[in-house]
Amino acid sequence: MIFYDEFGQLLGADTESIKLFGCNNISEFKEKVSDISDFFVNKDGYIHKFDHYSWIDFLNYSEENIDKVLIKQKENNIIEAKVTVKEIYNLIKINDSETTYMIDFIKKKILPLENEPLKKVEENDIKQNDKENVQEDKINNENKTIEQDILKDKIELDYNKMENEYDIDKELYQELLNDFISESKIDLDLMSAYVVNNNYESLLKIISKLKSICTNLNLKVFLPMLSSMERNIRNKNYDGIERLLDIYKKELRILIKNIR
Repeated sequence: MIFYDEFGQLLGADTESIKLFGCNNISEFKEKVSDISDFFVNKDGYIHKFDHYSWIDFLNYSEENIDKVLIKQKENNIIEAKVTVKEIYNLIKINDSETTYMIDFIKKKILPLENEPLKKVEENDIKQNDKENVQEDKINNENKTIEQDILKDKIELDYNKMENEYDIDKELYQELLNDFISESKIDLDLMSAYVVNNNYESLLKIISKLKSICTNLNLKVFLPMLSSMERNIRNKNYDGIERLLDIYKKELRILIKNIR
């Protein structure tokens, strides 16, 4: 088991997980590991570390059937494993976090070392220009992955669930969605202004409000972007905020098309 707080901070690990990531004890694990996704191999069909998007949010919110990782160990061994995530509600806040994510790796198996290109991009004898090209390709492919796996052409609205569980009929639900869209347009202008002015405290307040509204309206598709923005701000990682805002805007446009 691996434990993270809601802001993406690594909290701890059990003995089996410590060994899985090539460490002999918790002291060595603490020294060498700040985020286990640093050990994930970037390969199509597997979860990997995004530059501006949380891999935990991907697991929680993506509708894609991708739940496996490739873990690179010492001596270049590659372990394939299925990842599971459970959210635990803390009775006592840990680092101001109200929830803890419990990560587990199951169905582990060692893969043969047959995929040389994954290792060669890390060797010291590659020329600097080649390294830059590999990094640029990685970022471009990652951006495409985020939009392909998270951004949908159609947002499914579950009218039956809203009526059966919340006693909200279709007409009222559409009215609430239109109110959400109108408010979101205003909020997006404010959020963009806050990013330009580095006013991240005010930005966090809007994100928190929107997350609550999206949860209540069963708009789970917006939660990955909002959660990742919140996580990045709390970790003082501001570089990807504008891109996540752009994805949020695209999702909003898709929602508008779906309810008209």
